[in-house]
Amino acid sequence: MDKDYEKIYTKIEQENWWFVGRRDLIKKSFHGLINKQILEVGCGTGLNLKAIKDNNFVRGLDASEYFVKNRVVPNIILGDANVLPFEKESFDYVMGLDIIEHLENDVRALQGFKKVLKNNGKLILTVPALQIIYGPHDKINKHYRRYSKRQLRDVLTKAGFKDIRISYWNSFLFVPVFFVKLLKKFSKGDDKPDVFVPPKFINEILIKILRFENYIIINGFNLPIGISLFAVASK
Repeated sequence: MDKDYEKIYTKIEQENWWFVGRRDLIKKSFHGLINKQILEVGCGTGLNLKAIKDNNFVRGLDASEYFVKNRVVPNIILGDANVLPFEKESFDYVMGLDIIEHLENDVRALQGFKKVLKNNGKLILTVPALQIIYGPHDKINKHYRRYSKRQLRDVLTKAGFKDIRISYWNSFLFVPVFFVKLLKKFSKGDDKPDVFVPPKFINEILIKILRFENYIIINGFNLPIGISLFAVASK
């Protein structure tokens, strides 16, 4: 991620509907868990960890000095997602929220995530979906790829994970977001990221849509299409 964009990203992450919706999905995923050791790889300033830190022990790692310096929870360190500086079998959960698309060798990185998980520990991932809409936003964020459901399953299987569950996410807004991204992909000179904070009224409506979608996913239903993918897998 570009250095200038890091500062903008920090503010956007606090308020933008997509980030708020994703935090809600993660918070719902950890509801009722206590005394779990949780690691987030590529945690940014730690807003996701802040949302789940009550009753659990959270740690984070990020490659950005700016994010680590401006962390909102303690126990976030500077590091490389490809080489995790933690002991084997240290964590009950490892999260990689929109991180492995930044890594050239995603299978090798996931094998590292698996290494620091305890036996029967769980991995929680989100990734961008559908390579057909790979565009300016992905390039600015230095994404190597977007994933299909089948591709993500193959990557997780190759890394040695089992009991893999995958659902598309950001599904109810799929049609408008898909066509906006597709249009930007073929628009010359449009090299701006897609993420911004819309007017408050619109932002709140979009958050409510994602919260409802999260409720569906958490209750065991996998959505058939979406702009992102949400996965849970076991060591």
